[in-house]
Amino acid sequence: MKRQFSLHRFLSQALRLPMAGPVFKLYAPRRRWKRSSGSPPRQRILIANLMPSLGDTICYMALVEVLRDALPEAEITWLADSAMAGLVAQHPDIDRVLTITIPPSRLLRIPTLGTYYRLYNIMRSILGMQLDFPFNIAIVPRGGVDPSFSAHAVWMLNLPRSAGYSHLVEPADIDHHFGDPLVTDLEATIPTLHEAARGIHLLELIGVAPGALQHFTPESTLLRGLHAIASSVDYPSLLQKAGIPANQPFMVLSSGAGLPRKTWPAHKFRELTSRILTNSGMLVVLTGSKTEVAVADTIADGLGDRVINTAGKLNLTELIALISHAAAFVGNDSGAGHIAGPLGIPLISLHVQAKNSDPYYIHAPEHYRPLGPHVTILQPEHFLAPCTVRCESTTVHCLDQITVDQVWTALERTMTLPLLHSTSSPSST
Repeated sequence: MKRQFSLHRFLSQALRLPMAGPVFKLYAPRRRWKRSSGSPPRQRILIANLMPSLGDTICYMALVEVLRDALPEAEITWLADSAMAGLVAQHPDIDRVLTITIPPSRLLRIPTLGTYYRLYNIMRSILGMQLDFPFNIAIVPRGGVDPSFSAHAVWMLNLPRSAGYSHLVEPADIDHHFGDPLVTDLEATIPTLHEAARGIHLLELIGVAPGALQHFTPESTLLRGLHAIASSVDYPSLLQKAGIPANQPFMVLSSGAGLPRKTWPAHKFRELTSRILTNSGMLVVLTGSKTEVAVADTIADGLGDRVINTAGKLNLTELIALISHAAAFVGNDSGAGHIAGPLGIPLISLHVQAKNSDPYYIHAPEHYRPLGPHVTILQPEHFLAPCTVRCESTTVHCLDQITVDQVWTALERTMTLPLLHSTSSPSST
C-alpha cells in the first residue's frame, strides 16, 4: 500500500532516525559478559516482547508452550514490559521474567521525545540487569513492526544469536521499522499466518522446534498457562469481591478497547444487555479497566441487580479467573477477548476491520483473532467513506455498522447454555 506524502510523518521519521538499526549500532552500548570457568546448566532461551499489550502477550504464550514441549529442559526467560510482567511470571512454563520499567514522566506525552525516553530507560535497564550467563538465543516474536524496541533490547544484550521478523511482513504499518539490522537471523518472507503462529514459525526457522506449526491451529488452541493462572485464584472469594451470587450462570460483556474506533457504542451494549436479561435467566457481568468504569455504569444504569458491574474492581489475574467461569463472552477486539478465546469460552468478538479488506493486514481478525475453538468474529461489511484500507476515524465509525440483532443472533448460535427463548426485535440501532 502506497501512502500519501505527509509532512508530519516525514518530520517524525527524520527526528527518529537515530533509533534506526544502523545508526543505533553506532552509539548504543552493548552488555559485556564476564568470562566464567563454568557453563550454564541448560540451554537458555529468551523471549523478548516489550509490547505492553495483553493481546500480544497471550498470543506469545502459545509460543512458550510449544517451546516448552519441544525443549522440556530448557530455561525459558521472558523480557517484559512492567505492565505485563506480573501476568507472564505466573505462567508455569516460564522460568524467569526480566522486567523493563519505564518511569512515569511528562516526556511520555510528547510523541518523539517520549519514544527516546522509553529507549533510554530500556538501555539503562538492560545494562543494569544482574545476569550470570548469556542466553543461547533470543526470539523477538512480534511480527515485524515493534514500536516497543524489543530488537534494540536484544542487540544491547550482546547475544550470539537472535531471531525476528523484518518490517516487510507488515508493509501497511511502516512508522516503526527500526529494528531489522539488530537481529542475526532475520526473516523477511511474508507468512500469511496468525500472529501467534508467526512466533511459532520462528522456532521452526531457527531449528528449535521443527514441525511445530503442524500441531498448532489458532482455531483450536487452548492455553494451559491461562488455565493454570485462572485455577490459582480462590474463586469463591473472587465471587464475593465482585458481588456475584454463587451458582448463578453469567455472561461477561466487555465494552472497552484500546481505541475509540474499535469500541462498539455503549448504547448498543446496553440494548444487548437488556435483551439477555429478558430472554434468559443469566446474570450479565460487565468488566473493564478503571478508565472504563463510567461506560460500564452507563450500560448498567437502571437494568436491575442481575447486571453486575466489576469494571475497575478486578486485577488481571482475577479477570482471567472470572472469565474462565463465564457461559459466554461478548466484547470488542481487546485484551479481554484474547483471554476468553483460549480458555475455551464461547466468544463473540467485534472487529473494526471490514470483511472486504486485506485478510492479513496487521489488525485483521485473520491475523489477530483471539485464539480458541469457540470464537465468532463479527465485522462491518465494508468501510465507510472516507476509510478505505482501515478505519481512520478518531471515534466509533465503521464498527457502528454491526447491529445488536447481529450480535444477538451470533450469541444464540454459540451459547453452550441455551437462551430460554428468543425475541429478536424487528429493528435495531
